[in-house]
Amino acid sequence: MTSPASHDPKVLFDALFVPTSPGQPYASPSGPGTRGTRINYLSLTNVTNISYPVTVWLVPSGGVAGAEDAVMWQVSIPPDGLPYRFLEGEMMDPGDMLNWDTTMVSAIAGRMTGWELED
Repeated sequence: MTSPASHDPKVLFDALFVPTSPGQPYASPSGPGTRGTRINYLSLTNVTNISYPVTVWLVPSGGVAGAEDAVMWQVSIPPDGLPYRFLEGEMMDPGDMLNWDTTMVSAIAGRMTGWELED
């Protein structure tokens, strides 16, 4: 029986700063019985007083982040301390990776919730 997508989402990662070179805060579980991940949302919060851009890639299993994998490209996050939600409802196959980067160290904090789907 497949796992339902109606239960509460779990925190996939929390309170991570976006790095200044592409980093991987999350990889969808792979292996027997896994069906991927459904993202509830990716939340980005700017903790500075200057806007900074963020790029996010959803990279297929075994791949490397490239322009064709970008789902957000240089999106400016306002410096107001509020969380902004992105990627609501996006699907990741088993082994797919979320990569991200920005232009300033310790400027943008991220959190992602979702459902890791199983058979």
